[in-house]
Amino acid sequence: MTTPASRERVELPATPGLGGLYVRGVGASVRLAARSRLGRPGRPALPDVEYAVRDVVADAEHLSAYQHGLGETASDALPAGFVHVLAFPVATALMVRPDFPLPLAGMVHLANRVTQERALRLGERLDVRAHARDLRAHRSGTQVDLVTEVTAAGSDDVVWRGVSTYLAKGVRLPADDGGSSPAAASTSAGASAADGASAADVAGGRRPAGADFVPPTPTGRWVLPADTGRRYAAVSGDRNPIHLSALTARPSGSRGRSRTGCTPRPGRSRRSVRRAAGRSPGPSSSPSRCCCPAR
Repeated sequence: MTTPASRERVELPATPGLGGLYVRGVGASVRLAARSRLGRPGRPALPDVEYAVRDVVADAEHLSAYQHGLGETASDALPAGFVHVLAFPVATALMVRPDFPLPLAGMVHLANRVTQERALRLGERLDVRAHARDLRAHRSGTQVDLVTEVTAAGSDDVVWRGVSTYLAKGVRLPADDGGSSPAAASTSAGASAADGASAADVAGGRRPAGADFVPPTPTGRWVLPADTGRRYAAVSGDRNPIHLSALTARPSGSRGRSRTGCTPRPGRSRRSVRRAAGRSPGPSSSPSRCCCPAR
């Protein structure tokens, strides 16, 4: 496992635009597909690098549009999901590097876990950094964690941390035959446990090869409008084709549109902000499953 001090640090001049990153991601995905067809030898490795942007400041109009679009209470406190929106382009920039081993096109967001130490306010200057870790097999392909951390500008104290798990469907790691080994599962479990993940979080997609898939026990059912993905795209800037329509989702291998799981329930977000602001003890930690199950 690499440490922050050992990673190469790439300082971006500003938060990159997601539109340009998606275009670069498509090009990188084509190159990866070509390499796969050529039978490139060796096990893929994640780039030992950290991307960073300094002095990120939330825009008031953007915050207001996000709060209105997701049913959040109007406030100068940044919802945890909104901080994810601010930080997401930095992690995406890392995933479109030429040496990133998984294709961005068609990637599925499986899970999110956010820990927020205190409330963040409109006008605060924030530093954002992101790195990738734990490339591992999944029953449907290969998954990876993108770790994004936010600090107050000029500080090393992390005030917001997000761990997003992504799946590249159909991409297989050499010698794993579509399932993670017990050793890999143990490594993943240890990393997730360090983030405070529950047993269910650790188990998702990380069981030993050959084990039967057991769906989790449903804890709730949400009925969402058909335009949920498009409305989220409008306020977040995340116009991932798999969320917009069935037509745009099919080229990435999806049978239909998957509604983004990164639109949190407003009640949960408000409770998280209250806890992080000190009205309840301890930092706020909020796990969520994103998109549709990938079996």
